[in-house]
Amino acid sequence: MGIEVRGARAEEMEEVLDMIPVVMGAPREYFDAHYRFDPCGKPEHSRLVRVGGQIVSHIRLYDRWIRVGATAVHVGCVGDVCTLPEHRQRGYARALLKDALRYWDQHDYDISMILSGVGVYERVGWVTFPEVRYSATVPAQGSAAQDPSYPTRRFARDEDLAQVQGIYEAYNRRRAHTTVRSHEYWAKHFYWTPREIEEAFYVAERDGRIVAYCRCGHGGQELTLLELCYLPEERGAAASLVEALARYAHKRGYERLAGYLPDDSAALPLLRQWPDFRAEETRVMLFQLVNLPRLLRRLAGELSERARGVQRVELTIKVSRHACGLRVGPGKVEVVAPTGPTLEVAEADLFRLLLGQARPDELGSCAALDERTQELLGLLFPPTHPVYWRTDGV
Repeated sequence: MGIEVRGARAEEMEEVLDMIPVVMGAPREYFDAHYRFDPCGKPEHSRLVRVGGQIVSHIRLYDRWIRVGATAVHVGCVGDVCTLPEHRQRGYARALLKDALRYWDQHDYDISMILSGVGVYERVGWVTFPEVRYSATVPAQGSAAQDPSYPTRRFARDEDLAQVQGIYEAYNRRRAHTTVRSHEYWAKHFYWTPREIEEAFYVAERDGRIVAYCRCGHGGQELTLLELCYLPEERGAAASLVEALARYAHKRGYERLAGYLPDDSAALPLLRQWPDFRAEETRVMLFQLVNLPRLLRRLAGELSERARGVQRVELTIKVSRHACGLRVGPGKVEVVAPTGPTLEVAEADLFRLLLGQARPDELGSCAALDERTQELLGLLFPPTHPVYWRTDGV
């Protein structure tokens, strides 16, 4: 019986869309919209296993770019992983994940990212990335007053999209882990974010101009905060948005509000005042390197900006099976062949450094490094306030 592991062809997509709902539970229309409206989607992004001519296993690849500082790196995401029940426990999903890594390496990707709590990904080399999920009980209606300087209203897609897109860019321009969104992405992704509640998409205005917004989705008894952004000079607008969410949640019977926010968000001090506020670490985000030299070459300009005043040094960075050399001088970082002393960094620690989530002395594989090397890493990968907005989840 012949076994094929490859990308789907255009003429096979109808068959793919028939197979996925059998396993995933969501209707065919959901996946059709997801694939059709994704501006970067291609038929070959559906990777499949055929056995005896039948599609028995499938994963979908998503093409994304996320920020590291002001630089965008190329990310391959995974979703819609499914195998027909009678064909499970035969290694097909593992084969597709390995196929995905090969595909990404051949098509100029730097890293891969998965949003899932399923352990199979760790067994195939992905490493978890800790995040903090905030939640609190919705207070009684009228427990806080809306700032009259920032009246809120519901988002109007046709009239407000350009302003909201501008606020997203201003808030996230240098914020690590945020997705680079084209106008086409903004315009189309409303069609494939079924978790979002559009009536809970609020904007806050000042003097008739939108200066902040928030987006929410379903989460059972929890209202899920998917995204909250504001113009840098308008932090005060967060209070009006938080109050609008409290009123909405109270009206719709949600018991709690929960979501991911950067630790410098103006909304966090307000949510901390809500009853039973919790900050809980989660590990549902996973990463794996695709190509370390390519990633560092992509970041060379960003790293050069950070390396001003650094004395010349050459070293090799080794991460799992990846290794490459760095030549660092004042205001200049070059990716070269392996050279100088070898600095071995655990893959999980690399991603925490890359996204500015931790200092070198806080990471197990870096804590024993000499002071000079820790200082160099701290300059190249300074702490930031990263966030992955769940609006971009696949």
